[in-house]
Amino acid sequence: MWVTDITEHDTAEGKVYCAAVLDVYSRRIVGWSIDDNMRTALVVDALGMAITRRRPVPDTATIMHSDHGSQFTSWAFGRRLIDEGLVPSMGSIGDCYDCETGLAAPGVV
Repeated sequence: MWVTDITEHDTAEGKVYCAAVLDVYSRRIVGWSIDDNMRTALVVDALGMAITRRRPVPDTATIMHSDHGSQFTSWAFGRRLIDEGLVPSMGSIGDCYDCETGLAAPGVV
């Protein structure tokens, strides 16, 4: 299972955004991307790095869990997940306990 999100960071030159992909089992960041905007490319790039570094075997039920942010519900992000054989998963809206046990509902998009 992988989880992903975006964080905002203030710098002396303005805000930057970091998208990270965390491997839940190893607790390691396996993909990341930093940019001055939160466009879809930010999360697709982080996902691409995770795929390159971990090389998940298609159709082995590697789950990618995210929130319902527009970047994660975009066509480009969803298409990349499907093309790589990853299983998309999103928590229910407004529920902070979805990942409490690590048992998010797979395939909920």
